[in-house]
Amino acid sequence: MKTSSEQTQGNALDSLREQTSKWMETVKSYYSDLKFFKEKVANKEAESDVEEQIKQDVLLNINTMMNKVQVEVIQDLDHQQEYLNNPDDSKISTNKIEEVSSTIKTKVEGLTSALYKLKQMVLDFLSRKQFGKRHGFNTTSKESETISH
Repeated sequence: MKTSSEQTQGNALDSLREQTSKWMETVKSYYSDLKFFKEKVANKEAESDVEEQIKQDVLLNINTMMNKVQVEVIQDLDHQQEYLNNPDDSKISTNKIEEVSSTIKTKVEGLTSALYKLKQMVLDFLSRKQFGKRHGFNTTSKESETISH
């Protein structure tokens, strides 16, 4: 018969296993969204050099986010699932469970926020018809004509 401490730890493990699975589903959905946006941006015809430069910036941001999702979040979740599925549950401390859970929760929440901002950038890029600025420089003003002379 399990002690109340072992039962509490078992409940915490079950809860964290379930939460980890949910986080993994969420993060894989985010990764899928990123692949979709990458394809849409890559297939958009650039009508000017500035638009091509902006397109490359957006693609770089998407690729960076995809790498971050894969390396920093999905791998951590995979490791956590392996850790939680350890057949010798007695070696897993409740403090360690809470620490790991808190760390991954913070990463997933940060990813959610960063992805929202990136989606806004991508949607802005895909919906714009004219591109006159890149990195704060106005390329359609008289200053650009003066610079080129």
